[in-house]
Amino acid sequence: MPEQQRRRRRIVAATASVIAVCAGLAWLGWVWWSPAGHRRHVVAVSSTEPAVAPWVDRPASLPAPPPSPPPPSAAYPACRADQIKVRAGSAGAATGHIANTLLLINFGDRPCTLAGYPTSVTGVRADGAQVSLHAGHGTFFDGAGYWPANLQPGDHGELVVATADVCAALNQPTPQPDPYASVLVGLPGGGDVRAAVGFDAACGVDVSELGVRASPPPDPDAYPGLTATMHAPSTVPAGTLMHFTVTLTNGGNAVVALDPCPVYAESIYSDGPHEHVYELNCDTVHSIGPGESVTYAMQIPVPSTRGLAKFGWRLPAGAVFAGDVLTIT
Repeated sequence: MPEQQRRRRRIVAATASVIAVCAGLAWLGWVWWSPAGHRRHVVAVSSTEPAVAPWVDRPASLPAPPPSPPPPSAAYPACRADQIKVRAGSAGAATGHIANTLLLINFGDRPCTLAGYPTSVTGVRADGAQVSLHAGHGTFFDGAGYWPANLQPGDHGELVVATADVCAALNQPTPQPDPYASVLVGLPGGGDVRAAVGFDAACGVDVSELGVRASPPPDPDAYPGLTATMHAPSTVPAGTLMHFTVTLTNGGNAVVALDPCPVYAESIYSDGPHEHVYELNCDTVHSIGPGESVTYAMQIPVPSTRGLAKFGWRLPAGAVFAGDVLTIT
């Protein structure tokens, strides 16, 4: 092959290599630098990562509760202390609230009715000292409330004595507990009954009515099978806006329709309740199928009071609830 032809082929090959390198550099420059000169990071996003529905600023009002069934009337004279024996029932706790349920049993030979709030609540120390307690009426655990209990001999009603473990008295470098070994409860029919139930009254004491739990009202807007899981920071600065998420999961066998769009309430309890009510973001998700989950971005203003606080999120029209405890700094 003539030397001139070989030289021409070497020039063509070199030119092609330069063009390829320049094209590669041009592509890299497009990936890492935008036309405006800003660097762009190329990040791979998994197609299986669940999307988060953004928060929407749509204040709402709590739905009016449906009418409750009418309670039964008191059929017998009020139960007296000499007709009633007390034993401890179940205990429970939720978002800083503590419940002790007392079972009040008619051990007499004639019926009586247990109804109304206790006439007095007295704490008894381990050494026998008695302290009159100013108990509030109504507890976190009352649900639909209480009806009069018309007790035949051997039947029982109940009373909830509720306390808490989140308050200023216990949220100090040196907590100030107020413990009791038992409680004396005054009955509207006369006399006191005693229950050997230990409790701490440092955060106050509340009592339910005496009687039986009321039948819950019908709930046409309940969401059967739906549960809520909340992911929120455990510590937040006072006076800021806290961001968190709530995931709604359908563990049932039927589709849960979000039409009409649900209203939710979010609350922080520190120096008192701070509740906000909004409409859920139903712009793109209109139902949740069996086994499906949807995650929603949420936000709530944090009160200025520092210390431990209770935090909750709920759909008021159903039994969907999530709660936790926050430390406000």
